[in-house]
Amino acid sequence: MNFACTLLIFPALDWSYLADEKFGGITIDQRLGRWAVLLGIIAAILVLVALNVRQLATLWTGCVDGAKRSMLPIFSTASEVGYGAVVASVAAFAVVRDSVFGLGVSALWTSVLSVSITAGLTGSSSGGMTIALNALGDDLRTMAEQEGVSMEAMHRLTAMAAGGLDTLPHSGAVVTLLIVCGLTHRQSYKDLGVVTLVIPVFVVIALVSLVSVVGSF
Repeated sequence: MNFACTLLIFPALDWSYLADEKFGGITIDQRLGRWAVLLGIIAAILVLVALNVRQLATLWTGCVDGAKRSMLPIFSTASEVGYGAVVASVAAFAVVRDSVFGLGVSALWTSVLSVSITAGLTGSSSGGMTIALNALGDDLRTMAEQEGVSMEAMHRLTAMAAGGLDTLPHSGAVVTLLIVCGLTHRQSYKDLGVVTLVIPVFVVIALVSLVSVVGSF
């Protein structure tokens, strides 16, 4: 369904009405990926119901239990993202931003460091990358263009950098995982830290160093 909507169904339809102000003045390209995935999920649910129509009571019980158990990770992650938004709004964030730009390193290193530090402060890879690029994206693009840095390489390495310091002990994902597993930071964070923090950070450092020397490849 996802494939069909993306490449066959949606392109064959007239979406010009979306440009109207009452629909937000958008284009189908801005929503195609999201709508296709949502329709794919709906189709999967309907197929599961159809295949298990004789066990609707069991399906309903599973649905209710799943909805209840989803509350913990939803609210935990939401609180961390909200916390990250507050961090980005305070004066100290401007100090961090100016400090990174004041290091005098290349655009590639500046992008990786700014996103990585923001992800660490917010405890969220997606939140950190969104906050950092919204605040610094134009400046980073200008630096990259002036230095002739590959935007494709910057994009990939910046996205990778967001997935390192985001799993510090205060991360919502880490807290939720440990709660669900019935473990404490003392019992498990060392293992989590090696897999989700130490190794990714070293990999990003190695790749940024390599790209800085030989260019994109």
